[in-house]
Amino acid sequence: MKKRKIAVIVGSKSDLTQCADGLAFLAQSVNKDKVEVVGITVASIHRNTNAVLKILRSLCDLDVDAIIIGAGWANHLTGTCDAYLRYTLGDDKMAVIGVAFEDENNIDHTKAAILSITEVPGTQVVFNDYVGSAGFLKACEFAVNENLPEVSLKPGKSVEEFSLPEALLFVTPKTSTNEVKVSNYQKGILLNEGKTKKIWEVVGRPDLVIVEQKEDITAFDNPKFTKKFASKAKCANLTTSRVFELLKKHGIPVAYVEQLSDTEFLAPRCEMIPLEVVTRRYAVGSYLKRYPDYAREGEPFRFAEIKFELFLKTTGGQLVYKDVTVVDSLSEEDPIIMLEYADAFNKSSEKILLDEANLYRSKKPPQSPEAPLNKVIKISAVVELDLIPKIEAWAIKIFTVLEEAWAKLEMKFIDLKVEFGLSANGKLYLADVVDNDSWRLRDKDWQELSKESFRQGENLTEVERKYGLVAELAEQLPNL
Repeated sequence: MKKRKIAVIVGSKSDLTQCADGLAFLAQSVNKDKVEVVGITVASIHRNTNAVLKILRSLCDLDVDAIIIGAGWANHLTGTCDAYLRYTLGDDKMAVIGVAFEDENNIDHTKAAILSITEVPGTQVVFNDYVGSAGFLKACEFAVNENLPEVSLKPGKSVEEFSLPEALLFVTPKTSTNEVKVSNYQKGILLNEGKTKKIWEVVGRPDLVIVEQKEDITAFDNPKFTKKFASKAKCANLTTSRVFELLKKHGIPVAYVEQLSDTEFLAPRCEMIPLEVVTRRYAVGSYLKRYPDYAREGEPFRFAEIKFELFLKTTGGQLVYKDVTVVDSLSEEDPIIMLEYADAFNKSSEKILLDEANLYRSKKPPQSPEAPLNKVIKISAVVELDLIPKIEAWAIKIFTVLEEAWAKLEMKFIDLKVEFGLSANGKLYLADVVDNDSWRLRDKDWQELSKESFRQGENLTEVERKYGLVAELAEQLPNL
């Protein structure tokens, strides 16, 4: 039978006086050939940080089963070691057993040592009143005799960087996801009005805007198909707010601060990039018109890897962006951009994106003679070239997060269309809205719940019911 390997780390030599009984027990266990003690280390996480991290790496290499870590005062040693093992080294084997050493002259120090173990977010440290000399002995007995707990590796948190104005966006009072507070922000002039929303300036805050949803539902970029239903704005706003709250939890930069009312939310002011960014898990819609070989009876073809596509946002057959005509005289709106790459790779072993790209009809097979629009654009006239890989990476992560969340609600996430924007200092955001107009979403029986049902001609009462159902389900997203 394999002997259990045990290590001990304490924060100070003075802590060893509370370890006598426990170390004696370990010595007895070694003599009985029950365990192997690979080392007793004294090291301060504050004053010997690199040394402690090096020790943890070596203990992983030695396949140590349990490590008893104890310190007094604000015991950062235990929680930091546990976090480093899980989030940095990816160790899911070594159990961390925490001990809080007592300060007989200051009970607050003892309390702080305990709280520094028990109140660390996401901690998996084993702690069962392991305090002082008696607690260290109990911890040693647990390490030798008890079944060690299973350790799970949880996703870490992304690092986010903000300018001072962006950071100030987060100082406003937050509401719970199920409450809507009365807005203290005053609308200024109307900056822009689209088919389904209005964008308002915020008086005194040039870095913010208020996004107000409208009751309109559109189809085929044709005004004659536009309809209204009473709950559309509320459903769209609720869905977008909950989606953005979910994505923020996963470290995705979203242009969203908080929900202000049933039909409005507060967002950082962005300059929108005139691209429609599409990600797909299934071959449906215009993709099948371009690639009909993927057509299937019954359930649609599922891609093993998420597909990424870019479409150029045009109006009246042209795009004028930053006073520059990017393209004009197009015979089709919102064509697909066929990205092209050089044969060479950059220093990061990534393909080098070429600046010039051809535009193609979005509903014709690309090899067909009628597909090319015989128009070439410079991508750099729309967005910096080095942002395209970032947009692709964020778009795929956004899709993955939403796909996993909807799967927990027994929904099938088919595809997604989003837009990105840049803040005044150049920070890339997922911007605009993400609601039931933005995706195809089907239930477990493959029944369509999204705007696609409206495009397919379902009556407005049934469409409104489906939007309400999706909004109700979306309430759960931030907690999944």
